[in-house]
Amino acid sequence: MKNLGRAIMEAGLVLVAVLALSTMSQAATGDLVGNVTFSQNCTSGLGTGVTFDGANLWYSCYSSPTDLYRADPTTGTVSASYTIEGGLGSIAYDATRNVIWAANGGGSSIPGEVYMIQLDAGKNVISTTPKFNTGVSAGLIDGIGFDSTVTPNQIYWSPDGSTTIYVFDVNGNPVRSFHWTGTSCYNSGVAMGGNLLFQGSDGCSHVWVVDKNTLAPAFNFSTQVAGDPNFRDEGLSCDPNTFAPVDVMWSKEAYTPARAHAFEIPKGTCGFGGQQAAPKGNISGIKFNDLNGNGTQDAGEPGLANWTITLTNDTGVTITQTTAPDGSYNFTNLTDGNYTVGEVLQPGWIQTAPAVSMTGSATYTVNISGGNGVVGKDFGNFQLGSVSGTKFEDLNANGVRDPNESGLAGWNITINGTDSITGTAVSQTTTTDANGNYNFTGLTAGTYTISETMQNGWVQTAPTTGTYTVTITSGAAITGQDFGNFHKGKITGGGWINITGDPKATFGIVGQYPDSSNTAQGNVEYQDHIAKLNIKSIQINTVATTLDKKKGVITGLAQVNGAGSYPFVVYVEDNAEPGKGTDVFKISLPTYPYSNGAILSSGNIQIHS
Repeated sequence: MKNLGRAIMEAGLVLVAVLALSTMSQAATGDLVGNVTFSQNCTSGLGTGVTFDGANLWYSCYSSPTDLYRADPTTGTVSASYTIEGGLGSIAYDATRNVIWAANGGGSSIPGEVYMIQLDAGKNVISTTPKFNTGVSAGLIDGIGFDSTVTPNQIYWSPDGSTTIYVFDVNGNPVRSFHWTGTSCYNSGVAMGGNLLFQGSDGCSHVWVVDKNTLAPAFNFSTQVAGDPNFRDEGLSCDPNTFAPVDVMWSKEAYTPARAHAFEIPKGTCGFGGQQAAPKGNISGIKFNDLNGNGTQDAGEPGLANWTITLTNDTGVTITQTTAPDGSYNFTNLTDGNYTVGEVLQPGWIQTAPAVSMTGSATYTVNISGGNGVVGKDFGNFQLGSVSGTKFEDLNANGVRDPNESGLAGWNITINGTDSITGTAVSQTTTTDANGNYNFTGLTAGTYTISETMQNGWVQTAPTTGTYTVTITSGAAITGQDFGNFHKGKITGGGWINITGDPKATFGIVGQYPDSSNTAQGNVEYQDHIAKLNIKSIQINTVATTLDKKKGVITGLAQVNGAGSYPFVVYVEDNAEPGKGTDVFKISLPTYPYSNGAILSSGNIQIHS
């Protein structure tokens, strides 16, 4: 018999449950899932029995006036207490008969006696019947297990300080006995799980699990608890409900304070009340990139890996799973009940299935009954897109941003369209930054038009259509939607430049926009006395000047020596008055080809307001 003088654990231990019911992930066999400290201790300070009836956790007391308690497995609060024999050993719930089988444990209980404690529908004790005597004299029984999977049903019986486990049918007829599986110490608690027998150890903090018929090892796990170094496993009981969808094995400490720990066991290895584990269901689906935002996974829309999917049961216990490379998830081994399936939204995404949600709050409610499988609980998500570009000063008016053309700050760029996910109109305006850049972010699926607000005195050169039309799909980051503009100006001047020395090249230019017209007028004449080229404009296309009136460009068409029609670009700088030695004149005919230019040797260039 156990030493009743064993040191009582520190009184500072709180006599209420400490049970981890917050979000958790399914772990591994033997992992500590929860623990509970019962609100009432055994009078004798000793009690080995524990059993789960599907909702309540019962525990028994050795040689105590009150020897049977019913408690909440999540709080440890005792809801009922009974005097059966003034002392009980281990206990086991029988779901087939709605009874608790109890072994002797001091008091007026008879050594070797097995009692049947009848419960009503509310799990209240209504009667106790001595059922049979094993004929094995023992003052305390550490383990008793009930097996309903054989006919007639059987009782597994494990005395204190023994290495033998006895099996009887419920009428008390011996069936067999065998040496326990543990490698040291003594056997203690036993529990039945279909074809498996769970065997605890008296003081070795370990559970061995074997095939009940062949005794072939199945698995084993430690019951050592880091925060409870004096804990050792005694009574055992299966519980597939309290931490569902995680199955646990309760193991009870014999001594005060009365407490038990719950350890994870493989799914489907143990039911409660001596029954085969209930059929387990599953919930599965796909997490996909909803490229067009229509809430349906269309052809070509890929799965999304490494997203967190959550599953919450009726009691608020949540487990999580990460989607596979193809976006799939599958919660398996689920007990019957209602479940809520959700997702953890990642930054920059919105939810499109099962419903549109900017916060990812849309969920599925699923009922599992009889181990059914539920598929197609898919989550669609759309990654918000963006459109960006640059507003630049297109000095040569060619519609392309050249290396020497800077961005224009302070211009309004507008995006208009319809969000195809919600059907709402979208209209946003932003202002270009110091470098001329703009960026519209957080865009949902849809077709949008990007335009600029023109300013007085400017002409648009890009895009040629005046606006851009873009389609946003999931994750689209559309760049290069640039707007080119030049400032209308007036340029006059004439003079000569050195080429390689005398003789010189001479020029005369005038270009302007009359009044508020967007049609340029003017004339360009240039003579290269070395190459004997006479260039004369026949059409002026643009006259562009910078706002500081320091630089300007004239473009158009010209004849060379009275023939042809060649695009030309004249570039000038008005750096000082007079222009000799400071102003710059350059001319280029890319298709002729010809180019030349230098600082003025004589003359002047004037860029007007």
